[in-house]
Amino acid sequence: MSDTPPPRHAPRALWLIAQAFMQALYALFGNPEDIAQAPHRQARAYKQLATWIAAGEALLRRLLMIEAAAATPAPPRKPRAKRAARVRARVACFPDQPQAWRVSFRAVPSQHRPLRLWRPKKRLFTPRHIVDAWPLALRYEALIRVCNNPGPYAARLARRLRAAPRRARAILRASAAITATVGRDALHELTKAAKSAWRPPPRPVLDSS
Repeated sequence: MSDTPPPRHAPRALWLIAQAFMQALYALFGNPEDIAQAPHRQARAYKQLATWIAAGEALLRRLLMIEAAAATPAPPRKPRAKRAARVRARVACFPDQPQAWRVSFRAVPSQHRPLRLWRPKKRLFTPRHIVDAWPLALRYEALIRVCNNPGPYAARLARRLRAAPRRARAILRASAAITATVGRDALHELTKAAKSAWRPPPRPVLDSS
């Protein structure tokens, strides 16, 4: 197995911003497995963690835009043949084994609603002021995987942006919470670099003759 780090196209200075952010995230909240093993948190602590996770996702989306500009788009997914309905097998997810968790990273946030903190549904026998942070642990683990190997995520994002360039606006959307967490100057540099790197394909010129 090669120890060569995966190639990156974004300037090193920008990836260092992500590295510093992830170090601060760890200093505040520990590792994803630390959250998963003690997921029930006070609402205020949950909100703080959710804000940091959302800010990390916004930061990495900008870096992935830069990586996507130089990436070979992932091939389109082949349509799946219809299959008979089957019962889903339960997948064990152990809090102390984050490398085995099934996680996903949403490179393009929803364009139909503003960025808001995700709040899980209330559960039975759980006090109102206690919130389950397990979903945030999964999103935290996804952040780490994107940082460690951005290539596959950038290739998929390149395919999606080429299919619908308007998605770039959703990626570059900011909020006061994200700006305050990442830092105004750092977020500005990341946004500026992402806009400069990603140029939407020109519109086809119709022949009027």
